[in-house]
Amino acid sequence: MEHYNRIFDSKVTSMKRIWGELNKIGKLCNRKKSVAIPKLLSNGIELTNNLEISEEFNDYFCSIADKIITEIPSNIDDTATCQIQC
Repeated sequence: MEHYNRIFDSKVTSMKRIWGELNKIGKLCNRKKSVAIPKLLSNGIELTNNLEISEEFNDYFCSIADKIITEIPSNIDDTATCQIQC
């Protein structure tokens, strides 16, 4: 599980790699076979109910943009500066 925690930590992993790993785990590109996630650890709580796991993934992916925005320095005044600093 620690392996996946490191992979999905957005502070150290690019979004491209995260999606690559999700595709490997869930075969998202090949929908012929579905893979169930038997449990998910979220905030120290182990989720085993499929609906709860789905909602946790939805919450994560719906809130990640807001979290990333808060990490952008607020003193950036234009797009050109952002491209250099980001």
